[in-house]
Amino acid sequence: VLFIVESNALKLITMSLVVDPSISLQLKVVLNSSSPSNMELFPSNFSVENMQSGKISFTTYIRPSFVGKFNYLVTVDGPSSSSYSVQYTYGISSFDVISRNQQPPPPTLISAMFSSDASFLTITFDSPTNRGNTATTFLCSDLLKFSCANLSQCQWISNSVINAYIDGFSSRCVTQGDLLQIAKTAYVKAACRAVNNVCPAYSTWNNSSHTSIIVLGPSSSIKPIPVIISPSKISPCNNLSFDLSASKGSGGRAWSSISILVNSSILNGSDVLQRFLNSIKVFSPPIPIPYYLLKAGYSYEFTFRLCNFLGSCGESSVTVIKVNDTIPSITLPGELFRTSYRNRLLTVISATSLPSCTSSSSSGILDYEWSIYTNGVKVFSIVSISRDKTKFILPPYSLTANTTYSIEATVSIRGSFPLQSSSASIEINVLVGNIRAVIDGGLTQNMRVLTTLDIDASGSYDEDKFGLSGVDADLDFYWSCSQINPSFAADCTKDFTMKSLGSVLRVQAAKSSAGNIYQVELAVASRSDLRVSRMVITISVLSASSIIVNTMSNSPATINPSQLIQLNGIILVPSDISNVSALWTVDDPSISLNQIASSPVHSRLSSSSNTNYLVLLPNTLIGGLTLTFTLSCFSVLNEFFASSSVIVMTNSAPKPGTFVVSPPVGTELKDMFLFNAQQWMDTDLPLYYQFEYLSSTGSVIVLQSRSVLSFGHSQLPASSDSTSNAVITLAQIFDDLNANSSTSFAVTVHKGPALSLTEMMSFISSMKNQSFHGIDDVKKMNALSLYLINSVNCSQAPNCSALNRKNCIKTTNTCGLCKSNAYVGDSFDSNSPCFLPDIATKVQLSCKFHGDCIDPKVCLNQSCVFPSKYCTDDCSGHGICVFKDLNTGTTVEQCSINNEQCISTCNCDDDYSGSLWCNLRKSDQHLKQEMRKQAIDNVNYLIAQEYPDQFAIPGWISILVDATKNSDELNDQTMSEVLKTTDSIVEITVQSSETNDVLSGLFAAVNSATTYVANRPSKVVTGGIQIDMNSVLNRTMSTIMSITTALADTLVFGQVPIQSSQTTFKATAVKLSASIYQTMAVSLPQSQSETLLHIPTSSILLTDDNVNERAEPIAMSIVSFRSSFYQNGTNFKANPLTIYMSNSPCSGSNSSCTLDLHLTNSRSVSDGNYSTMNDIIVHCRKGLSENVKRFCLNGRIVDTMCNGTYAGVLKYPCPPTKVTTTCATLSNGNPANLINQVCTLTKTFASYSICSCNLNAIQHGSRKLLLPNTSSQSVELSVATLLNSVLESSKSTVLYATELNESHAQKEWTVLLTLGLIIAVVAVCMFVGHQFDAQVKNKIDPQYAVQSLSQFNFNGKNKLRERRLAELVQKSDADELTLIEESLPRVLAHQQPFAERFTVEVKQHHRWLGVACFYSDSFPRSLRVLSLASNIIVMLFVQSITYNLTKPDDGSCGIYETSSACQQPQSAGGSKCAWNNGHCDFIEHATGFTVVVFVALLSAIVSTPVAYFQSYLIYEYLAAPTSLTSIHDDACMDIYQRKNLSLFAQSFSSTDSKNVVDDNIIKKTFGELSAAIKDYRQTLLSRELHEFDRKNLFHLLNV
Repeated sequence: VLFIVESNALKLITMSLVVDPSISLQLKVVLNSSSPSNMELFPSNFSVENMQSGKISFTTYIRPSFVGKFNYLVTVDGPSSSSYSVQYTYGISSFDVISRNQQPPPPTLISAMFSSDASFLTITFDSPTNRGNTATTFLCSDLLKFSCANLSQCQWISNSVINAYIDGFSSRCVTQGDLLQIAKTAYVKAACRAVNNVCPAYSTWNNSSHTSIIVLGPSSSIKPIPVIISPSKISPCNNLSFDLSASKGSGGRAWSSISILVNSSILNGSDVLQRFLNSIKVFSPPIPIPYYLLKAGYSYEFTFRLCNFLGSCGESSVTVIKVNDTIPSITLPGELFRTSYRNRLLTVISATSLPSCTSSSSSGILDYEWSIYTNGVKVFSIVSISRDKTKFILPPYSLTANTTYSIEATVSIRGSFPLQSSSASIEINVLVGNIRAVIDGGLTQNMRVLTTLDIDASGSYDEDKFGLSGVDADLDFYWSCSQINPSFAADCTKDFTMKSLGSVLRVQAAKSSAGNIYQVELAVASRSDLRVSRMVITISVLSASSIIVNTMSNSPATINPSQLIQLNGIILVPSDISNVSALWTVDDPSISLNQIASSPVHSRLSSSSNTNYLVLLPNTLIGGLTLTFTLSCFSVLNEFFASSSVIVMTNSAPKPGTFVVSPPVGTELKDMFLFNAQQWMDTDLPLYYQFEYLSSTGSVIVLQSRSVLSFGHSQLPASSDSTSNAVITLAQIFDDLNANSSTSFAVTVHKGPALSLTEMMSFISSMKNQSFHGIDDVKKMNALSLYLINSVNCSQAPNCSALNRKNCIKTTNTCGLCKSNAYVGDSFDSNSPCFLPDIATKVQLSCKFHGDCIDPKVCLNQSCVFPSKYCTDDCSGHGICVFKDLNTGTTVEQCSINNEQCISTCNCDDDYSGSLWCNLRKSDQHLKQEMRKQAIDNVNYLIAQEYPDQFAIPGWISILVDATKNSDELNDQTMSEVLKTTDSIVEITVQSSETNDVLSGLFAAVNSATTYVANRPSKVVTGGIQIDMNSVLNRTMSTIMSITTALADTLVFGQVPIQSSQTTFKATAVKLSASIYQTMAVSLPQSQSETLLHIPTSSILLTDDNVNERAEPIAMSIVSFRSSFYQNGTNFKANPLTIYMSNSPCSGSNSSCTLDLHLTNSRSVSDGNYSTMNDIIVHCRKGLSENVKRFCLNGRIVDTMCNGTYAGVLKYPCPPTKVTTTCATLSNGNPANLINQVCTLTKTFASYSICSCNLNAIQHGSRKLLLPNTSSQSVELSVATLLNSVLESSKSTVLYATELNESHAQKEWTVLLTLGLIIAVVAVCMFVGHQFDAQVKNKIDPQYAVQSLSQFNFNGKNKLRERRLAELVQKSDADELTLIEESLPRVLAHQQPFAERFTVEVKQHHRWLGVACFYSDSFPRSLRVLSLASNIIVMLFVQSITYNLTKPDDGSCGIYETSSACQQPQSAGGSKCAWNNGHCDFIEHATGFTVVVFVALLSAIVSTPVAYFQSYLIYEYLAAPTSLTSIHDDACMDIYQRKNLSLFAQSFSSTDSKNVVDDNIIKKTFGELSAAIKDYRQTLLSRELHEFDRKNLFHLLNV
């Protein structure tokens, strides 16, 4: 039925040729003679000249302008016309034209016919319907009535066609000849075709009648083709099995009959075998024929006859020889004759088994050899890329099109002699691929008048040529054009000019062409053969002021619903049109784009040129549909409207088979379960099967990898009691294009006997020894081992339902997550209750009892408050429950259930340390750590052996996530291995070009590794290797950045970011376009509680106008670790934010390009002054020694300590602090650029701070990610807000129980004053000593002395010298003994009294008096004061420590709250504590003589080496001599001579003044003395020489 639509052309007839003509053919479509003359068809004539034209389908249009019934006729003419006949679908060759306001006749069922393979039933109405108000996919009985309709699924293909997929498991379902009708309860009307989809009085329209029609069989008979998979040879003790699962022609249902006839060369005995075969009723899965029914040395021919439900039958035979040798058995499951294409991956798997009678010395070691032949010749250049020896895998484009290959697999027992082997082979026919025409911009495009448009087909390609497109792929392009609106024209030359540029057609629209619609037809042909691909592009010409919208799909023409679907539209808006919006719609009313799209469906346009994307998540569309997506652009203000559409066809997944697991009930780790998928059908063969199960942790665990085997065997784990021991098994069925169907089956698996950890380890080891180490063997072993590892004891778990939480499954005696997203609570397993968000904001003024408060609040101090969290099972009695701040890592005193930023955790006893709730001893932890290590090693084995495709990679991730489920069962080695394995998976996924979106599952595994790191000390020595926290942080950050960057690469502009909120970090991956930087803020993810409670999260915004709008798309990754992972994280006000951009958005390096970071505070600290508002309370236990950093409310960190000997409560005061906030970039986890800051603080608010960062000041390409093609212009920035704290009081914040007591703390000011006075006295003494030294030096002018002495020599020419010598000689009145006395120490001299001599020596050499009385140029008084003060301080320090050791204050007195309790503790001197003013204080007892002697001796022993060492440092370094630049050696020698001359003259003086001294004797004696002194001086060391020279200079000048 057609409606009259003014100036619109409607598609009327589509014609197809089954076979191309051999010569030429002409087709003509004409209306009957009574049709109005202006009721024309276009085009009405079609010519097919030869095969090169490639025209196999044709479409004609009509513009209905009159109401009535019209007949049409198709005629065939030309040389090849005799080979063709015209067949009208359903025999109809007429159509009706009615007015749009006229009610159309109700639709009528006209046909119900089985498809060509009988896998579904196609039901057709004569006109479009309202679909009976059903969804696109529905239960057939909702609309139709036929046998098994209540068990079958129906799907609307269009408004007039339904496909019904009949249940294939039932014995009696609809077949040909049965009746089918519209159900009595269904109401089917004609579709409403009004422009606004509103038809007047639509409810009064007539319903379709319930007339029955006869179900027809397929257009051609379906003959079954038995495909028999069996070994060609078997050993004497081998059972024989036949696999019929690959047989064709069943119609998607069970075979109606199966018969087997055996024919053997043996004369007697085959009848027993025949009777056994007759007893077999089911051959899927294979039923083994016992080996004893076949005799060695004979051949057996088995003939299989299969019949389908339509009554057709087919036969096939296979011959098996039973040999006398012991050989392995091998088959290649699947069809024996297969087809494939050059551009597809080819996978052939083998199934092998060893005879049960194989000797133990040769069992289990098999060698495989794969060979490929063409025309009987082995091809050595084609080699499998499979790392699994049981598989043969060839990458795309390895084989040649239009060629048949034979693939042979040979398996042998290693070491056997003679070689024991067997072979199997299949044939592969590689078909010729298709030519694919690709149009950039889509098949419907718009353009304005007086503009040009390039229709680009350069992306067209030949499926058989890798990496080539357009003319490079040897393709020719043929263009033609016709006008279809407002009138029909065979060409477009008048107002629409075309110019062919090969693969590009350039068109130009004249001004007069506004409102016209043209069709451009493209034929893309291969130059080497007759392959052709055709496309029709519809172009609408709009006025110069119109909005232009063009849409296209970035996905293939036919896509799999399991893939990400991306559509994009280009919108051009004139500058005079404002307030423009864009909207995506789809023509299927049952599809809600708002629910399935991961990008905005409706958006406001911000510029004149916009790219608008529609991204549909995987598995949101149904297979087998043809959908039209429309992008509409409109401006309400300017009343403009434009639209463009794109057609998407989804590949239909395999249907409608069954999946059964048997037995339905069994016991874990004991019974073997059979997985069996049957009767699955699809047009894209072969089919592949993958079997899985859903673990208790929610992971999908693969048991049998994707293969052509439709059955498999495996043991299963038990499920939790809460699910009635039901284990959900899964089957994934894929067609050759990877469209898949998923089905499940629940199996009841009971728990077996409880296993100890040692027994678990033994069970896992036994499985490993029994395995052949094939891919599936490892997966099955891993599945069971992970089940054992992750099994938890939930016997002591609370009533989780009462806590609004899911049942205990993953964590020992701990409930799961909140039962729904409507509740607020810990976003991890916890025993804290979940509650509705309005409870957190509802205020209750007062209460008396708990019942007065809204649950879960309790009444405390007459106020309703949230209770504190608690530790599971009270830490199992082996530890203390404490509260920990997740952001800072410090211990806090309070942690209520509404605070998600803190947790309750256990400080376990030494033997239980490391376990989450102190429930595992260290020995048990080591066993679990070893089991998890084996599971992770198995992942690496799979990575090394399995082909990395879209099916294998998710399996690796699931195993890794399950292997790291409990972080407390990891260690340093496994933590590092998790990160390495994660990096490997990311790298392989990116390099293999698989969909990166599966990588988001890796966040859970990395979170387990980082959680382990968070619960260990910052430095741990394991296996002799020291692990630094900063190194771990940087390593983990690199891994997470690699994941997020890979995820960001899969996104498009405007698509919803991929986000992950873990307990230790948050991550966001997003794709940005330069044109939308300023309008789009990117945020970190929020937990469910944060979302419901409206808690803000950190975000970024590029605010400056200085962005490069022509910049490449930016893949952005944002990661935020909790501050506790950073070495100085206790100073962070907000958790640091690390940002990675694939390239810079800035337009130039010389300008400012600012990125604003809104950093949400992770600590409730604002700028200002803070007094000591709170105390830190520490609960100590005997036997538990720990030093813990704890967090004060003012942002300060206090070190607390329990010494292990005291059990009770200690109180630590917090210091007063002044707090300011600053922004800092981080380098390797530490603040950097604090002087020339990249980021500056812009604003601070109560909940967040804003840091503005100049991107041009950042060094590009700083991080080396594990990703290929990382841009050198990448930008990485790590920013945090820091707390700059200034301590306003020096009052101690630490009271160590073994060092200081409370009375000492109360006297701190006295101590500080005393220390200050000591320092002042020492400084004054040093200054005074320096002044005294200066005064003495002023009396001596070394330069003057040197200058004077330089004039003194003994050459007899200097009169001044002679006069001075004469004066000295005249003054000498001593005898020769004077000289001798001068050579002795002064204390032995006889010229002075002993008392005087003693006084002089004391003044010179006493350490204290010498400072005041003796001058030394080599050891100044100031340094002697410093040395003396250092010795005194060292002695006092040692004595203070020693005295405190005799009677220490352990802090225990402070815990007693009554006078009687305070007086009970005793010490050696009496009562230990005393009650004073309501407090219990420690008593400091008097010290006895023994203690004094002990302290004195010990202090002397300890302080002596320290004092000697510091004196050595002062004398050797501080008092080290400087070079004498003004005093030369010659001058010094003159000084020595001058001094000795004086002494010599005195020795010759006599009381008798009349004696005369002979000058010659004096000179001779003086010369000898001078020479001796010189000789002695040369023997001195450098330090002694310098001191000798200085002393002689000093004495000389004082003569």
